[in-house]
Order: sequence, then C-alpha cells, then structure tokens
Amino acid sequence: MTANNDEQAGAQKYDETIHALEKLIDVGISLSSDTNSVALTEHIFLEAKKYRYADGASLYICADDNMLEFISMRTDSLGIAGSGTTGTDIPLPHVSLYNADGTPNNRQVASYLALNDEIISIADLYEDDQFDFNATKGFDA
Repeated sequence: MTANNDEQAGAQKYDETIHALEKLIDVGISLSSDTNSVALTEHIFLEAKKYRYADGASLYICADDNMLEFISMRTDSLGIAGSGTTGTDIPLPHVSLYNADGTPNNRQVASYLALNDEIISIADLYEDDQFDFNATKGFDA
C-alpha cells in the first residue's frame, strides 16, 4: 500500500467515524426531545441497522403472554418496510418465547435472542440452519 492509499484509507475511516458520531448525536437529541415513543424507537432501530450495514432487521416487543410482537421490520433489498411509523401492518405471526411443552423456543431467532440476551449476526438467512426462517422466507417470496 502506498502512502497515498494509506492517506485515503485514513481519510475514509475518519469520515465514517464522523458520520457515525453525527448519527449518535442525532439519536441523543431525539432521546431528549421526541415524545413519540414509536418514532423514537424506530429512529434508534433504523440507525442501528445502518450502523451494522444490515440489509434487514426486525424489532419486537415482549407482550404479557410470552409472545413477541413485531414493532418494525425492514428489508432494503426487497423494499419491505412494515409497522412502526409506516402505517403498514406486518402480516407475520407473533413469536412464542416457549414451546408448547414449556421449553425455550430456540428455533426462532427472535425468541432465542430474547431468552438468551445475545447479539448475533446472520450473514444469509437462506443459508442458516440454526434457526427456522420459514415464515420470513415465505414473506419474502
């Protein structure tokens, strides 16, 4: 790598860092001023998705009946934007945290994450065999 390439890479990294900090400041301002909890939650959700360079992401809320309900869903490559501030319902079923026998539902990625308090990244859900993505794949079709 030449000195010029090093300088360009350094400048690009600097620009990316500044951009990330600007977005973090925007989220901080929203936290202190936004009174619409749906819009605020969606703002944080979308910025986190962008920060991780994710094509898609889903946000759930845990209901009193041990079910996860969709709050917002985005898949950029498929042009999907549902719930949140979009006004479009997400036609996917709620996700149960537990199986009928009371064991943890570790086949659904959302329930697995909620129960295990982990953060994971799935490179390609069509290639993943740890989780059941049949509902998502059907929705994508």
